[in-house]
Amino acid sequence: MARAANNGGTVNFITQGSDLGTAANSQNQITFTAAPTLTGAAGQQILPYATVVGTGIYDFATVTSNNVLRFTNYNNGVPFSDINAPAANATLKITAGQLTTSSTLNASKTFNAILLVNDGITLGGAANTALTVGALAMTGASSAGDVISVPIMSMINETIITSDPATPNTLTINSLISSSQPLTLAGPGTVILPNVLPNNYTGGTFLTGGTLTLGPAPM
Repeated sequence: MARAANNGGTVNFITQGSDLGTAANSQNQITFTAAPTLTGAAGQQILPYATVVGTGIYDFATVTSNNVLRFTNYNNGVPFSDINAPAANATLKITAGQLTTSSTLNASKTFNAILLVNDGITLGGAANTALTVGALAMTGASSAGDVISVPIMSMINETIITSDPATPNTLTINSLISSSQPLTLAGPGTVILPNVLPNNYTGGTFLTGGTLTLGPAPM
């Protein structure tokens, strides 16, 4: 399988247990004939357009020895309660109630990807800060959902937003979205762009599933 860059394509790999097949267990595996391009810091690299879905499972996908696996090494396994703590280009999983120290960026930051788990997560930022991110995923069914209110959100190449098909969530992005790269929205969830600030990204928008709400959220 292959995927051209910036074309809006996404994929969900469905597990039969806690992961996809492994050679150690003599199971069938999903294999690339040539190694695909992964993104992220060393030890935290993923396929930003791919997720692994199963009973109680929703994670990004990664590739080892050309085989697709469920990614679990978020932030290199280091717990954090401050959104400022992870290093640049980290792949993060943030659960509701986790950011007890700070959920507000003090300075601009680039993360490879962020998985938002459950509802009530709000990421903010000091004046003029920017959150640059390549992939956003969300799980935890609720109409309240999660919120990104960092003043500026920028994109690494194509930014892909996906949602767990078992528990589709809502993500509200109050940030000014500024980039020359495209925005892809996939999955059954809802993304709300209230246009609190005028977005000026020019790479185009791919809507391959779910609901995109422009302007103020419905009352």
